[in-house]
Amino acid sequence: MKKLVPPKPSPLYPIIWRFAAERHSMYLKRLAGGAPPWTEDAVLATYRFTNTFRAADRVSQYLIRLVYNEMKDATPETLFLAVLLFKVFNRIDTWEAIVSEFGLPNAGTFDYDACDRALSNLRTRRPIYSAAYIMPSGKTKGTPKHRMHLGLIRQMIEDNVPQKLQESKRLEDAYNVFLLYPSLGPFLAFQYTIDMNYTTLMDHSEQSHVVAGPGALDGLSKVFQSLGDYTPSDSIKWL
Repeated sequence: MKKLVPPKPSPLYPIIWRFAAERHSMYLKRLAGGAPPWTEDAVLATYRFTNTFRAADRVSQYLIRLVYNEMKDATPETLFLAVLLFKVFNRIDTWEAIVSEFGLPNAGTFDYDACDRALSNLRTRRPIYSAAYIMPSGKTKGTPKHRMHLGLIRQMIEDNVPQKLQESKRLEDAYNVFLLYPSLGPFLAFQYTIDMNYTTLMDHSEQSHVVAGPGALDGLSKVFQSLGDYTPSDSIKWL
């Protein structure tokens, strides 16, 4: 078997490691209650950057608290519904508007049509989607995007996706379940897989499978002169 040529680091390669370490050090200092500035790096002290770990960001932390506090006794179907209702829009205020109107969702009684009407009204006053992800409309011409997503969530529950996630043996198996559904695509399917892996539905290693999104691909092009014989996903694992 031919030995694969590994990625070739660029001059930025050591810098990304120093950046990540210092950025996470800042996070830990802030979490411990330390007073700013949390770094002597002028760039990191001045500008805003994402956290080093996905689970540490504000929205993910909100979701994790939701799952293990308010939804700790929920059925798999209700837990799945709550996580996707939250993450499809990816805005805390949209989730809180839904809960204010209907209470915590229950898969057995959730009124999708009433939620559709509430979101239709809400979107006339402010955005209901986060700008963090580009959310495709699913080629549903004339249908509001939120209505398409509500229908998608309902279809996945009817298809027993929560049970399929529980039965998945690997992170990639769960990812492939999401990938079957229209409008998701590789990037969103992977994001929702990781979100579900924060819950009690699954407990797979995040080291076992990764899908490189647009930001990751851009980052790889900066820290490597060449990926050699490696795919972007293999290059991330190599890192």
